[in-house]
Amino acid sequence: MKLTSVDIQTDSGYLNSDRQEAQAEQTEAELPVSKAAPKADVTLPTQSESGISKEATVASSSFVPNYVGKGDEMKLTASFSPVQISSQPSLAPSQPAPQPSQPAPAPTSPPAAEPYDPGVNETFIPNVERWRNDVVAAIAAYGGPASEVDLFLTIMHRESRGQPDATNPTSGAAGLMQHMPQYWDQRAISAGYAGASPYDPIANINVSAWLLYQAAGGGWGHWSTY
Repeated sequence: MKLTSVDIQTDSGYLNSDRQEAQAEQTEAELPVSKAAPKADVTLPTQSESGISKEATVASSSFVPNYVGKGDEMKLTASFSPVQISSQPSLAPSQPAPQPSQPAPAPTSPPAAEPYDPGVNETFIPNVERWRNDVVAAIAAYGGPASEVDLFLTIMHRESRGQPDATNPTSGAAGLMQHMPQYWDQRAISAGYAGASPYDPIANINVSAWLLYQAAGGGWGHWSTY
């Protein structure tokens, strides 16, 4: 009988020589591979280092500045948003705007003063009455109403008492109706009595009628005694 394997006795028992040869061949086949592959030095971090590097790696790889989450991530993002605390003191609530006061009543204007009534004389002294017909003719010539004849004679009475040569010593007013000397010449020209004297009673009466009824801005306001 031919033996194909040898039983070897060791401290741990018998080993089959064929098995040992197979293992030896496998080892020889693996040797070139292990020799060719470079040995990598791997330094395992300690427990504390591992924890730091792992946290640093996670922090550096997952942190994105100004990151805006989407969908369900918004719930997580809101929980990590820091609370903004304003350093400025809170402003006191503004006072309510004052209610507009009731408008003050408009001041009532005083009643319009009634026009001054000089009081028309019904009768006149002879020095004034003698000029009635001349006054009637002058008023008619310059378009005035006949109803104002007595008013005209009343102003003549107050100004000169019917004296053609009356002169005011203070102002220089002259004649029956007391015309101011600085205005007389131009008024006489406008009335058609150029060159006439204010002491001429007919000229004075007619220039007065022109001033009352035809001159611009005329009227009884030219006489302070009105």
